[in-house]
Amino acid sequence: MGTVMICGKEYPLCMTVEAFSRITQVCGGLDKLGNYLDGNGDIGKMISNTAFILAILLQEGEENRRMVAGFYADGDTEARKTPTELELRSLLMPRQLVQLRPGIMAAINESMKQEVEAAPAKNGDGAEPKSGSAQPG
Repeated sequence: MGTVMICGKEYPLCMTVEAFSRITQVCGGLDKLGNYLDGNGDIGKMISNTAFILAILLQEGEENRRMVAGFYADGDTEARKTPTELELRSLLMPRQLVQLRPGIMAAINESMKQEVEAAPAKNGDGAEPKSGSAQPG
């Protein structure tokens, strides 16, 4: 999970399964996400699409933070306000949204990383993958 600063406040970004579903449905698939974020060459669409994706990642980042805190009973489970897409459009200037794009891409890329942990092979020759566990955030 990554974070971004908006108007001096840090917010978590999280590409949850829900965020993945919503984003890929709108852009037509993960393979088309780059073109969608770039607005297919239209700067106005790029800014609008960035605000849309950011709003989803902010919403899911907060929901993930709250749920994880509740599951582990070690944090603040109180819901915090996150800016909506409309609020982002009114709050930020285009250049500010553009400056947030690396953080958006980092959160998306981080969620798609595959980590494989290897265990020694039963016969001692090489390694076999161990089954993993899903750790939130």
